[in-house]
Formats: sequence, C-alpha cells, structure tokens
Amino acid sequence: MSLTCVEVSLHSSVKGLEHVYTAVNAYLIPLTLDGAVRNGCLGVLERFKTKSCTTDAMDAALDNYHYSTIQWLVINNKLVPKSLIVNEALKCAAEQGKSEAVEHLLAHCSDEAVERAFKYAARKEKWQVVEILYRKCTHGCAALGDALKIAASKGERDVVELLWRGCDEKDVARSLKSAAVEGKWNVVGELYRHCPTESRGIGVVLLCAIEKGKWDMVEMLYPRCREKGLVEALKVVVIQHRWDVAKLLCRKLQKKEYEDALQLVDRDEGRLLLDRLYRRCKCFQAEKA
Repeated sequence: MSLTCVEVSLHSSVKGLEHVYTAVNAYLIPLTLDGAVRNGCLGVLERFKTKSCTTDAMDAALDNYHYSTIQWLVINNKLVPKSLIVNEALKCAAEQGKSEAVEHLLAHCSDEAVERAFKYAARKEKWQVVEILYRKCTHGCAALGDALKIAASKGERDVVELLWRGCDEKDVARSLKSAAVEGKWNVVGELYRHCPTESRGIGVVLLCAIEKGKWDMVEMLYPRCREKGLVEALKVVVIQHRWDVAKLLCRKLQKKEYEDALQLVDRDEGRLLLDRLYRRCKCFQAEKA
C-alpha cells in the first residue's frame, strides 16, 4: 500500500507531525517481523519469513485480533500449535462470531481449547461458529450439554437437531425443560423424541404445557410422564376445570379412586378429586402426623 493515499486523506494540521508520520510508516512499511506481526500486515510477512518474532509481538497480534497473522505464525513455525496464544485466539474469534478465523485456527488448537471456545460461542449465541466447533468437540462433554440447553431455550431448532446427538440423556432432558419453560414448543417437540422414556423432566414440561394452554403438547407428553408428574398435572387441570384433560391423565394413572371421583365432577366441580389428590401429598401426611 502506498503512503500517498494516506497522506491525501490526512488533515493538513497533522500531516507534518513527526509521530503521525512515524506511526503511518510503521503500519504500512514495517521494518521488522515484529512490526508486521503487531500491526497485522499480512502483505509483508513473507519478506521476514526467515526472521524471528518476539512473544510481545505475538501477544500484540492477539490483542489486536489479527487472527490471520497468528495462523501465519503457526504455519511458518514461529508459534507452537496448541500454545496459549493460539488457543486464546480461537476463544476470542469464537466469541466474536468470526467463523472464517475459527475454521483456520481450529486445526492448531488443543481439544480443551476447542471445548472452551465452543462454550463461549454458545453463550454469545454465535450459532454458525457453534456448528463449526461441534465437529471437533468430544461427545458427552459438559460444553455440549450447556450449548444444547442454551440453544433449546432460545428456540434454535436447527442447532438443537445438530447438537443432541453428542449429548448424554441427562443433558437432553435438561434442555427439554429449558425449552418448555421458555415456551419454545418447536424445540420441545424435537427433544421429546430423543428424551429417555419416563424421564423426570417430562413432568415439568407437562406442567408448563398445561399452564400455557398447549393442549396438543399435553396430548403428546402425558403418555410418557411418571406418576408423580401426572398427579401434579392433574391438580392443575382440576383447578382449571379441564375435565377432558383430567380424563386423559386419570386413564394413564389407572387409579380407581381418581376415576370414581372424576365421575362426580358435574355435581361437585372436582372437589372430591382434588381432595383425593391432596391427601396423597407429603405435606398432608406430615400435617396428619
């Protein structure tokens, strides 16, 4: 790059200042590899290929987010792969959503650094970067579970479809609950299919669906819900006078006392059924004692 364009663009009041002239020259025409690395001058790096580079210059390249320069340093054996600077560069690029830089740096980083970068990318909701880093993450790692939970709570169905395969059953169940609490029903439907049969989390999701009036979800969820979750859900629908839903839940519970009480709803508005549900509560048993 010529100095001419810079000189033309500079205001006349600063053109003659020595420190400005020095700074412009240091950026455009660095005299050392350190200078080129500090300022991210990719075009002139090859000129100094045989020279050494200081750690301070490498740190400056990281501080200034010169990711292509850091990659060049690794490729040309100036910087050790999987070293602190390279690993930190991957994390910074992931946080910023710099997918191209992440792809270039990925091969030069440790597994631990990849998982850390993956975690930060998910927290910042940089989903394109998450998809890139997923390929290198160890299945079952904590970072994958955390990312799945975040994606589920944000309703990122495409990301959820990609990530759940690398997560264990507990993470899938945890993410299912997060999606339900946030009302991301498109994700709930996806994760429910992959959730362990009669997982404890399904009871929480069923309650969320009832409270938010998602009756299609209630029909999908209740067959795989545990007894405890069904009883809690039944309490809510009785208070709401949703007798059609109460009938479904009673059928699944297969408790004659509930089914008999359900026959009386037209007369007592569900008071008997609610009373029987209450008597099964631990708080009632403690009160009696």
